[in-house]
Amino acid sequence: AAGASADSLFSLATPAKREGCTIFGAYAPENDGFYWKSAKKSGNKPFRDFLHQLRAHASGKTLALILDNASIHHAKALRTFAERHPEVKFFHLAPYSPEYNPIEQVWHWLKPLVHAAKTINGGISELLSRVRKVMSARINGRLATPLNVGLGIWNLLI
Repeated sequence: AAGASADSLFSLATPAKREGCTIFGAYAPENDGFYWKSAKKSGNKPFRDFLHQLRAHASGKTLALILDNASIHHAKALRTFAERHPEVKFFHLAPYSPEYNPIEQVWHWLKPLVHAAKTINGGISELLSRVRKVMSARINGRLATPLNVGLGIWNLLI
């Protein structure tokens, strides 16, 4: 379009009400799986709900979760959860070291696939729909961009 500014080419409409969403995720190297759960807000209860979902999916297995230093990852409720569920092991990263967490590679791969169209007019529901579509396409082998997660030093612990 002649005369259109660069700003208008990539601008998004500002919603009348700000929306938010948290996506919790876990990468499973034994089957190259990705498990996720969305929540309207981050917090202890939504995170524990996600942990219960993981436990149900991996019944009878030990879960090793690599966590950053978010406050919900150090909350008393999480320590209580760990005491009640000894099959879940938490490993906390050093501060400011996300490069050591394999899930960060998943987010790095997923974000451009979800945001590819530059506009998300349907808000959070459209964003979550796109995540579902990308993950479905991955499961069914229909993506040109494969997920390739390197575990680095974590290979020694698995």
